[in-house]
Amino acid sequence: MAKTGGGALGLPDTVPCRRTDIPDSDVCGYRINAYDILRKYNGVMAITPQVATWDLIYEQTPEVFDMAVDYLGATHVLWQSQFTSRRDSRGYVPNYMQNQLLPTIASQGGRINSDCPTTLGPCSP
Repeated sequence: MAKTGGGALGLPDTVPCRRTDIPDSDVCGYRINAYDILRKYNGVMAITPQVATWDLIYEQTPEVFDMAVDYLGATHVLWQSQFTSRRDSRGYVPNYMQNQLLPTIASQGGRINSDCPTTLGPCSP
């Protein structure tokens, strides 16, 4: 995709404790090695990680936002609007979008990586 000048890279899980740059003792079950691929193409292609809340703790929302934007280099983030987690003892928490997600995005000023990826036609010189 990078050679042809289009497309986007993404993954279904943005989980801070599965990063490839943390100590083995801190990994929650397994690592997601594809994070390195997203980071490799940061600035080259659109990076569009997804945030499914299945593996998250409710209060991790700001940490997940930072991971998507700062660690993975997201130009877009596709976020699950309902909180349903197997790792959080609360399981389903109502009003996740209004009570947790939107306030997190607002507190960050909606920041995202806005530089146009170099492979996209409109960005090329």
